[in-house]
Amino acid sequence: MSFSLIPSLEKDAKRLSKIIINEGKAEDSHLRAAIKELEGLQKAQQRASSEEVKAASVVSKASRAEQKAHAKFIEARAVHERAIATLSNLEDSLRAKKEQAEKRTDMLQRQADEVDTMRQRKAVDDVSDSPTTTPSWEVLMPWQREREAKLALLRDGKTVPV
Repeated sequence: MSFSLIPSLEKDAKRLSKIIINEGKAEDSHLRAAIKELEGLQKAQQRASSEEVKAASVVSKASRAEQKAHAKFIEARAVHERAIATLSNLEDSLRAKKEQAEKRTDMLQRQADEVDTMRQRKAVDDVSDSPTTTPSWEVLMPWQREREAKLALLRDGKTVPV
């Protein structure tokens, strides 16, 4: 003797299963895209950091040249003025590259935070979608509690406190 669910509940269960699977696939796709973007930002930030180090080295060398030229100021005023101009241009370049590196670092941090948030959401969804676990209603966001209540209603026909 076997029991079967009411045909409409079976259809609803299948439909819900398909929806959950599609949501999981969409979340995986979004997570992969976010991780790929994060990797790109990491590479850009590394390049910016490398350029900053190179620029700092060039500025350091220019600064030493300026000091030598100053010692010979009386004899070579023109050389000294050119070195000051070079130093000024290189410092401007360093400032611009530092700003760029800071922006890339901020972008990297924001993207990393977003990926962490997405991972946490996915972990919560994965745990709450598992049939062997009961979700902790206090931890879930309101929209997640509503979703769990709807899933439980479709799955068991029971209402769950929201």
